[in-house]
Amino acid sequence: MGRRGSAQVKFAEPLPNACPPGDALDIELENVFRLAPGNSPSIDHFLSHAALGKVPPKALNDECRWASCSLTTDPKALKKLSKLKHRFAVKLRIPAGSGMSKRNNIHIDFWRSSIFDPIKSVESVEEV
Repeated sequence: MGRRGSAQVKFAEPLPNACPPGDALDIELENVFRLAPGNSPSIDHFLSHAALGKVPPKALNDECRWASCSLTTDPKALKKLSKLKHRFAVKLRIPAGSGMSKRNNIHIDFWRSSIFDPIKSVESVEEV
């Protein structure tokens, strides 16, 4: 099991109070995927909706999740979202010490550490 708590982690983005939640873990994430708009990922493709200045849907009511980078363990789930402008599945292997994460079924909220470069963790990119 991974390390809990985020008191000593400096995050890549400003986060709301009590974020990440207390049950978030610092663990290795293997075979996780992020939706990207192109086949050449950049650091901007790993920003949260909050960092991009997007307004959360009223139904969400969770600023912390809005401030996370969404990942999935199921690349097929990205096909449902491929009607969006983001049409490439970026496969990642994120080492422990890269940030905090919380898994909910196939979805993972990931709060990236300021010292973690996700581009170095890209294993492959495939069109969805």
